[in-house]
Amino acid sequence: MKKMKTTLSVLGALIIVIGLALYYYGFFTRIQFSEKKMGPFYLVYEKHIGNYKETEKIMDRIYEDVLNNYTVRPTGTFSMYYNDPELTYEHELKSLGGCFFEFSDNKQRDEIEKQLKILRKKYRVQISPWLTTSYCEFPFKGKLSVLFARYRISPKLIEHIMRGGYRLAPITELFYVPDQKMLVTVQTGFYPTFRMMR
Repeated sequence: MKKMKTTLSVLGALIIVIGLALYYYGFFTRIQFSEKKMGPFYLVYEKHIGNYKETEKIMDRIYEDVLNNYTVRPTGTFSMYYNDPELTYEHELKSLGGCFFEFSDNKQRDEIEKQLKILRKKYRVQISPWLTTSYCEFPFKGKLSVLFARYRISPKLIEHIMRGGYRLAPITELFYVPDQKMLVTVQTGFYPTFRMMR
């Protein structure tokens, strides 16, 4: 009996720990879509054709490089996916990965633009205009949050796109690193194609 009580106590403690971990990483977050204008953003990125897992590596590499070697701090990282992996061969999947900057005043914008002139020698750089997007917000506490977000959001996102008559791609993920949040967005209006992203 004592052994059983100990086992139940351990199991109970384990369930609590797992539940707290799931809560921390956002597993129980309510999935809800809203619409708003976003941007403009300065994007620093590389194009990628192939497995989407590589896009995450590109995104992290560029963010770390800009954060550690330049005088402006990126707002966060982003990835943009142009194809449905269920309907497209892996070697034909098109995506972008990198970091992005938001600015709140002209002084901040001018400082970012100075660094972008240098960054252009190494990466692709483009300004993303004001866009009307349909988005879902999710906590960003690490890689587990990303996995949970994709698991929880993907089915709802497809339903939302079909219901709203939106285009399926591109799907954009914005990771606001200091704020520990991520936005999964789908554009409700014009958005540049993969080819247009020079």
